[in-house]
This record gives sequence, structure tokens and C-alpha cells, in this order.
Amino acid sequence: MEQLRLSIRHQELMLQRMEREMANAIIVRDNDKVPPNASFDLGDIKAVPYKSLRLMNDTVHVILMDGTPLSKDGIDRSFYDRVKQCDSELEVISLFFSPATVVEGNSKDVLVETEQERAEVIANIRVLKNNPTFIIKGEDVYLKGIDLAMPASVVGSFIEIEEKRLLDPTNDDLPEAHQALKMFWYWTALNPIESSRKDLLGFVRSRDITITNNGLLVMYRRVISKGKKDKELVEFISNSYAKIKGWKKSPANYFVVRGEKGKYTFEKNGVCANGENLGSLQELYLDLPNMDVNTYTDAHTRTKDIRVGYVYKEDEDKIDLNNMVDCSNGLHVGSHEFGFNSFGDTGVMALVNPAKVRSVPVSDTNKMRVSEMFIAAIMSLEDYKESTLNGEINDYSQEYFNTSVEELEQAVSRRDFSAYNCQDNKVSVNMATITEIKDALKKRVVVF
Repeated sequence: MEQLRLSIRHQELMLQRMEREMANAIIVRDNDKVPPNASFDLGDIKAVPYKSLRLMNDTVHVILMDGTPLSKDGIDRSFYDRVKQCDSELEVISLFFSPATVVEGNSKDVLVETEQERAEVIANIRVLKNNPTFIIKGEDVYLKGIDLAMPASVVGSFIEIEEKRLLDPTNDDLPEAHQALKMFWYWTALNPIESSRKDLLGFVRSRDITITNNGLLVMYRRVISKGKKDKELVEFISNSYAKIKGWKKSPANYFVVRGEKGKYTFEKNGVCANGENLGSLQELYLDLPNMDVNTYTDAHTRTKDIRVGYVYKEDEDKIDLNNMVDCSNGLHVGSHEFGFNSFGDTGVMALVNPAKVRSVPVSDTNKMRVSEMFIAAIMSLEDYKESTLNGEINDYSQEYFNTSVEELEQAVSRRDFSAYNCQDNKVSVNMATITEIKDALKKRVVVF
């Protein structure tokens, strides 16, 4: 609603300026005595545009005259100077938000769905006509069994995969990419925030964020270590688990060994010449939430209980849904381009369910707000980049996926979707579609 209100305000101010400029142009044409270098006062369009303007670290905070807050992070001093030079509310809003256009930033452009993008999809929609996975109704494309039209970014990605398949039917990577995108849309269709459904994939693709085979997002952030300082075993188990998953091997076939000097290694099939065999990597990873040393918290409140191998949540009513504000209430998670240096001393790889994304920014920031994330592994930013930017779809997500499907099953059984609703936003698909999604996702559950 806030984005819509600002969009309307933006259009109103644009119309005011056009009307004033047209009036001035008429005066010039009708009065030969007006000097050629004369200037014209555009009235209140030149009024003071904001109550306050602050630059904190790499984030600009603005409060407009009506109290509307705006913020933009991941920027440099030049953006702050541009805001400072604005003569009107119109100019300020235009810097932070431009409806149905590419929002320009200092690094990359985040694509908000545009008429051009929709037109390109329509022009190439014929590629999907003979594929039974899709149902085409006019200019809208539906995944079979899902009564919700897909946004242009998702349709365009399916078209891209199908075009590659037609050109090279032997490409073994394409079925995997198709499956990952299909699972992604199943989860996204359960998201009650329309702007998140429309803009999420554009954000994911522009930020090189990996989508797992189960449709979950592999993202990054930092947390603060607390309690016992010796967390080497937690870090070793979680990092090794992610590494072996990246090799597309089973962690159940690898065993953690503590050597004589207390150093940890892992060995295949439990072969252990020297040292103590602590158990299979699979069992140890699943038991991480129960380890006393596995204690972390957040930098902002220092009150959150964060553990590796466990879901980190925030109450839905505490999350700011305004996607024009980059830095606000909610759980922040991002890409490899946002280091989260001020968020804590420990980097973690986090898995995000698209159904739980609450604010996808329209600015060029590299982070977004979610209501929950699964802390998958302790991981440096460099290791995160290496594990997610190699072009392969490595699936680290089975444990979180299983619990997410279980939550969906319970919701369907009770016909209670409060776990997906957010504030005044309700799940928009019907019961038949939710059941279809649940059945499709359940087929991918793996019991350990």
C-alpha cells in the first residue's frame, strides 16, 4: 500500500509539473515581450522536500514532509549529495522510486516487472504452447494445477530454459534447472505479498542467488557468537556438511574424526586409523540444535536465539513490508555482494523459503527482509561465493525443506494458513491449488 501511495503521489507531482510547464510555455508563446532568458517560478514544486536527511554508514534516511520514511542502503556519498540537492518532493521520490521502470543504483539495476518485460514474454510465449507443464490463457501463463498466473520474470525464465532445451535436447543441466524453478514457483505462489511474488525472481537472478532443487534460496548474513567460545566443532560439522552436499555426495557416508591434538577431520565410510570417531556427519548435523556450544544471536537486539541447523524466525506483525525502505524491521538476508559486516562476527549460509519473503527492495540493495530463515552452516563470505557461484545447483536444503513441507501439510489438514499469512495479506491461491502444491512438494521429501 505504501508503494502504491507513493506511486500515486509521484504521478500527481509529475502531472503538476507538466501542467505548470505547459502554462509557462503558453505564456512565452503568447507574449513577444518576454525576454528569451526569462525564468518562471513553478510554485510549490520548489518547496522544501523533506523534514530530515541523514547519511549513516552506507544508508541514506529521508523523512518526507508528510512523515513518510524512505531509506536506501548500499550506496555511496554521491547519492546522498543528489538527495541533498533536490528542490522538490518529486525529485526525492524519483531518486528512491520510479514506478514500472528500472530503478538505478550505484552497482546493479534491480528489475521491477515492466511493460517491456511483459511484452517480451508475450512475444515468445509460443515456446511453451506444446509443453504440458503450462496452461496459457490469453497473455497469462499458469503452471499446471496452480490457479495463479506467473509473473513475467518466472515465465521468461521458463521460456529461456525451454528454448535451450529445443536447441540442445542433450543438455543434462536443463531438467534440473526446470525442476528448481518449478519448485521455486510452488513456494512463491504461497507468498501472500503480491510485490514479493512479482519481484523476487528478478532480485534473485540479478544478484546471482542460487535456487536449490527444492526451490529454496541459498543466501548469506552474519550473526553474533555468544556463550562458549569454542565453536570449532559446530563450524566443522556445518561447513563440512555443506561441502559434501556441494560434491553431491551423502553426508551419511562420511564420519567426523577428532584427532589426538583435537583437530577435526572427516573420513569416508568410518575408516579411522587414528583418533576418535564421533559419528556420521548426517547424524551430527541433525543434532546440531541440541549442542550447548551452538549459541548465536542478532546484532540489533542481542535477544534472539539463533542456532545452526535451526529455523530463525520473527513475528509477522513486527516486519516492515514497505519495499521502498531498505533498512527496517524484519530479518535481513542477502547475496554475496552484501557482506553484512555490521551484523556480527560469524558468517552463515542461510536458506530462505520464497513463501516467507516479506519485502523485496525496489532499490539496488543486495538484501531483503524475510519472516524466517534456516541457518544452514557457519561459512565465510569467500566460501559462500565459491559454493554458490560455480554454476551448479547444489542442494543443501533437504532438512529445511522437509520441515517446510510438514508445516504445509499441517496447514492443509487444519485449513489454517496463518503460518503463511502476513498482517493483512492472505494467501491468494485457492484450496485446490494449495493441495496441489502440497502433494507435489511432498514427493520430494527424503526421510533420514
